Amino acid sequence: MGAGGPQPTDLITLSGHLDGRCSTEVRDLINGHLARHCDEDLRLDMSEVESVDLTVLRLLAAIAVRLRRDGHRLVLLRCQTPLRRVLTHGVLPRLFVVQRIPPGG
Repeated sequence: MGAGGPQPTDLITLSGHLDGRCSTEVRDLINGHLARHCDEDLRLDMSEVESVDLTVLRLLAAIAVRLRRDGHRLVLLRCQTPLRRVLTHGVLPRLFVVQRIPPGG
């Protein structure tokens, strides 16, 4: 898993296969970011994410619930089509804001 640190726009970039083996790294990265930006929505660039397993989906769901409780949102940006399909079914659309890759980007 490649987890880039916060970018100049306070955007966290995730990449690769997100599964149980990297969930601690993802959680620590996000918690560190939230400690510095506690009064903002959390924005994750998912454009380079190839897959996400149930462990990481549960982690993201728990973070989304925590953010919502504090009046903020978890925004998943630039999700590839297969990942976006997974994230827009069932209860997940109520937890995340999922944005498509803009045309030409």
